[in-house]
Amino acid sequence: MNSYSKGTAFENQVYCYLKNELVAGRLLVNPNTSSIYQKKSYYSRDRDKNIVTDISIEVGYEDKSKIGFLILIECKDYNHPVPVDDVEEFYAKVTQISGLNVKAIFVTTASLQSGAYNFASSKKISVIRMLPEEQIERLLFLSFPNQFRNTIHNNSSQKIFEALTCQEYIGSESDFICVCDSLQFGNWADLLKFLTSKGPDKANS
Repeated sequence: MNSYSKGTAFENQVYCYLKNELVAGRLLVNPNTSSIYQKKSYYSRDRDKNIVTDISIEVGYEDKSKIGFLILIECKDYNHPVPVDDVEEFYAKVTQISGLNVKAIFVTTASLQSGAYNFASSKKISVIRMLPEEQIERLLFLSFPNQFRNTIHNNSSQKIFEALTCQEYIGSESDFICVCDSLQFGNWADLLKFLTSKGPDKANS
């Protein structure tokens, strides 16, 4: 499988999981007023044309015609650490989408270079790392719908930094590692609940 096909397969995997969870009402956002899309485009006032996003979730308050939050998700399936350029490019897309309260999530199977991690932290981009199966210890059952659990029992910032920036990091009991705004989350639902409970970020207002 070439790198493009590999990346597309990972993006499809994340999208299908989130779509099923949204429809089932397990993402802690109202499925009746929220929608999920893959490869949807949004207008950029800087480019004067649309920007295509990997995955987007439009969270409405009263109906689907009025978006309260737009959650943009970038997916990267690499066999090497994610460079800072990739995170910067994603952030540039996020900030160019005007008129909406945009929240950013960067999902990767690989670690992040320290510069990429620091940049994401400074811009309040949520980072999720999904460890490959061979980097998980003492996991008895591994299936995509059930894997979004806490993998870090030591909540120190140093431990989280190691988990997200060490390519060979070994997780215990789960493959899901997530940090946002210096907080750790054990699953997608808790992260989305946190993001949609916050006001607009300065960078996106």
